[in-house]
Amino acid sequence: LRPLGADELARFARIEAARRAREEAARRAETEAALPEGAFKRCPGHHAGGAPCGEGIQHPRGHACHHIKPGGGCPSCGSHFCYTCLAPYDGGCPNGCPLFCNNECDCPDCLECSPGRPCDECDNDGRCWVCQPDRPPPPPP
Repeated sequence: LRPLGADELARFARIEAARRAREEAARRAETEAALPEGAFKRCPGHHAGGAPCGEGIQHPRGHACHHIKPGGGCPSCGSHFCYTCLAPYDGGCPNGCPLFCNNECDCPDCLECSPGRPCDECDNDGRCWVCQPDRPPPPPP
């Protein structure tokens, strides 16, 4: 055995990073395939190299605001955008979408909340249609 040189180490690091990225993409695809239709939207952002992101982003009805930003935006590319219309978000939605869910937004119901039992992500402030059973459901789209 011999020690690896800097070029060999860099090559190994690139190969390993690509392998991890493929595994993560496969894991995300498997998770997204198990979700019901309409449970997420695709991130409209782009990665540093210019490639479209397309990460599946979930924003259940009544769970925080429509600005996708907690923790730095999209977890894959970091983009900030309006979940309602997918427009870039810079100090507000350029299309004037409401900041929080209302009867007109198309945010899906939370798959983890149940009546009287909010999930860990729920604000539990009365806006979640699932864990607030006394609140009337929104009209159908």
